[in-house]
Amino acid sequence: MGNNNNDTKIKILIVSSEKRSAEIIRSGFDSLANNKIEISHTAKDAKKKLSENNFDIIIINSPLSDEFGENLAASVCRKYDASILIMVKKELYNGAVKIADDNGYFCISKPVSNEFLTQTAKILLTARKRFKKIEKQKEKLETEVDDIKRIRRAQYLLMEKLGMSENEAYKYIEKQSMDLCERKSDVAKRIIMTYEI
Repeated sequence: MGNNNNDTKIKILIVSSEKRSAEIIRSGFDSLANNKIEISHTAKDAKKKLSENNFDIIIINSPLSDEFGENLAASVCRKYDASILIMVKKELYNGAVKIADDNGYFCISKPVSNEFLTQTAKILLTARKRFKKIEKQKEKLETEVDDIKRIRRAQYLLMEKLGMSENEAYKYIEKQSMDLCERKSDVAKRIIMTYEI
């Protein structure tokens, strides 16, 4: 998902029964980032696209022809980690924003100006990029913790099976890593496979 955020395409799904509105929403994102935009005109089609692709941002322009849009937003929130925005008529905003807050997605009232739409698009893109960066850091940290656990397990097995001290076991893993040009966790994995039944 490069260090340069422009290397990564942000995948956006716009769900709008009104084709003209979908194109206006698309124009708010087109100028901002290297992104891939798809449009669905029904909740049913949106669900099909979501089952086939991972989207980073989902914009729902309610009401849809086959549902209001809140059910789609809530179900997407439960199943996917995308940033979701629902656009509702001004008179429905107060009720819709409470449901949005309870379910973890964004809600704005319409009509909206092109300038406001572009600003909202920029905020969603920035938030999504930040989320992806945090996810990468989390994955890296989890990998490092798993590696430490594996190395510790291998040390214990070397101590138990070969009578090495903790320090000798670690130095053995370290030397094997250097000699074989492998990561210590890969050496540890091989030791675990050898000695653990």
